[in-house]
Amino acid sequence: ILPVLTIKKLPESKIGYLFSFVPAFKTKNRKLTKVDADTDKNKISVIVPVYKVEKYLKQCITAVCNQTHENLEIILVDDGSPDKCPKICDDLAKKDKRIRVIHKQNGGLSSARNAGLNIATGQYIFFVDSDDYIEPETLETMLTTMQSNSVDIVVAGVKPFYKGKDKPTSFDGMVGYFDTNDR
Repeated sequence: ILPVLTIKKLPESKIGYLFSFVPAFKTKNRKLTKVDADTDKNKISVIVPVYKVEKYLKQCITAVCNQTHENLEIILVDDGSPDKCPKICDDLAKKDKRIRVIHKQNGGLSSARNAGLNIATGQYIFFVDSDDYIEPETLETMLTTMQSNSVDIVVAGVKPFYKGKDKPTSFDGMVGYFDTNDR
């Protein structure tokens, strides 16, 4: 029997500007060595699948790089994009040592996310689509929510981009977490 998950809304959150409901979740308890215990504490692996988004890619990655929570590993997964995205990914990686790039044959969104998961080293995972923008406090707020509520998954509301607009539209999103104890 699967547990019933309820979502609890958190008041007055600053998270938004994501294209879809995006989960952040804690990875399974992996053992850290003494060497990486300090550097990996609260490290978030941000996985960004990339395909035909050259118009939005730099803005997306700049927003991720400018997070108030700086202990990040940013994994750009070029899913065989036929445009300038592969070069843009490589150029961005040269500018920020936290960025890693995977180039692979096109396999779709799930395949790209899985490729990122295979090399992720953070304690936490966050997915963001490459045509999305996140506010500077997004990851810090989600991590704080996760830790202060002792939960494994946190989700956030969204503000989609629309064709022809440089900024997201307004959307009354929400931030919440799943609690398997509420049934």
